[in-house]
Amino acid sequence: MGITAILFCPEGHGGGGDCYVYWWKYVRGIYMFVGAGLSALVTIVAVVAVSKENKAKVALLTYICGMLIATLIAYVIGFWLIWGSVALIGYFTVSFIKRRHP
Repeated sequence: MGITAILFCPEGHGGGGDCYVYWWKYVRGIYMFVGAGLSALVTIVAVVAVSKENKAKVALLTYICGMLIATLIAYVIGFWLIWGSVALIGYFTVSFIKRRHP
C-alpha cells in the first residue's frame, strides 16, 4: 500500500506510506477487499492441499471458521465489505473444491 501511496498520491499530500486526500479511503477499501478475498482463497486451498481425505468437508470447515473470524474482524473495525469478500470468494472456492472432490 505504501508503494501505491508513493506512486499515486499528489505531491505534498502523503507521508509514511499513507496519503491524505479524500479518495484514499476508497483505495484502502479496495486493498482490504482484495486482500481479504485472497486470504480466504489461499487459506482454504492450503488446508485442502495438505488434507489426505474428506477434502470437501475440510474445505467447508475451514470456510466456516474463516467466516466466524471475518465476522469478528468486520464487527471490530466496522468494515463489512471485508466480510462480503471472504463470504463470496470462500463460497466459490468451497464450491469448486466440492465439485473436484465429491
